[in-house]
Amino acid sequence: HGAKSNGKRAGSFGTIGSFSFYPTKNLGACGDGGAIVTDNDYLAAKIRQLRQYGWKAKYHVELQGGRNSRLDEMQAAILREKLPFLDSWNAERREIARRYNAAFSDLPIVCPCSLGEDYVAHLYVVRVNTRDAFRKFIGGFGVATDVHYPVPDHMQSAYPSRQGKGALPVTERVCREVVTLPCYPGLDSGSIERVIQAVDLYFTHAGV
Repeated sequence: HGAKSNGKRAGSFGTIGSFSFYPTKNLGACGDGGAIVTDNDYLAAKIRQLRQYGWKAKYHVELQGGRNSRLDEMQAAILREKLPFLDSWNAERREIARRYNAAFSDLPIVCPCSLGEDYVAHLYVVRVNTRDAFRKFIGGFGVATDVHYPVPDHMQSAYPSRQGKGALPVTERVCREVVTLPCYPGLDSGSIERVIQAVDLYFTHAGV
């Protein structure tokens, strides 16, 4: 949320766009929610139908695939109150990412390559060859991490036509290396420094 490309905000260009308001997003509700944006009247009308059972009129289903996807008033009210803070929250996320990038510049770790207006630091994801050992080590210093995401789409068991291991070697390698470090509004300077010190210690004193 709030990212820009060539001065235009995400959602303001293209035929159609979508946003998740899951609680952990940059603009999050207190439950599941989302929005679709478009300047196409035909698509807007179809989307409004699909979000309410595919109805053309009450109890008259015209479109297949409809569902109950209306955003309830409570979630909308929460999002409305949070929206004015989005830009400042994104700026705070970017500043944390800049501190990390500067601190990790001489370490064997792949950091985000762009910290401009196209990057809102929803997640600060790096790549480390020895991810499991890395997570365990810095976890010992109280640094929480996560993996976004460990299994590439083409290897998910839900898809019968999935390709086997080795089909997309770069994607598979990245999924073995990615790890997410703490980056969110309100993360205090001391906590940021603890992350930096733990990462530095791993590479300089753990024999990596």
